[in-house]
Amino acid sequence: MAVSLRAVSLRAVSLRAVSLRTRLVLSAVALIAVVAAVIGPVTTIALHSFLEQQLDDQLTSAVQRTQRGPAGIVAPR
Repeated sequence: MAVSLRAVSLRAVSLRAVSLRTRLVLSAVALIAVVAAVIGPVTTIALHSFLEQQLDDQLTSAVQRTQRGPAGIVAPR
């Protein structure tokens, strides 16, 4: 049991040795890293979905134009 108390006391001393400024800066950097790690994939998924929908709309429009014919007359099927 003395070993665990010693380890706890050493850990407590080492935490006190680190200044408040250092702990705050490290916490802020860690928080920014987590936020960036979340924003990256979410942005990628959203952009992929948007571009896929845009391509679908363009293809639908092109198919409709080809079915209308040169003078806007609907071609027989």
